[in-house]
Amino acid sequence: MFATFGNIAAIGVACAFVCAISITPVLAVLRPTRARQQHPDLFERLNQVLNHFRHRLRPGHYVLFYLLSMGLSACALLNHYHNDPLDYFAPDTPIAAATRLSEQARGIHHPLVGQLDTRQEDGIFDPEFLTTVNGFET
Repeated sequence: MFATFGNIAAIGVACAFVCAISITPVLAVLRPTRARQQHPDLFERLNQVLNHFRHRLRPGHYVLFYLLSMGLSACALLNHYHNDPLDYFAPDTPIAAATRLSEQARGIHHPLVGQLDTRQEDGIFDPEFLTTVNGFET
């Protein structure tokens, strides 16, 4: 379930990226511009402040920025992948208890997943098939 949500979020980010590089620039070009105002708006004032700050920077500041960026990027290598879905459940929940039983009986952490083929259309609704599945589950 969490992997599915992650995939959905990744697809959303990809769609936002496509919109950002395709639709947004076109709308910015086609947007009618207003006549110059006497008082600059918030964006223009912020841009002036940032440009003033940027012009005061020395080459050493840029070097420091790039070194810091590379150092923080290198810290990404310290991450380790740990995605145990059972960490989301309390130890006394039924799913955690069932997993402990599965570990003891079969020596695996996660329960087995299988696909059942009824070999007929809508065979999953057949009472005989459901009885067989319930017997296997029990």
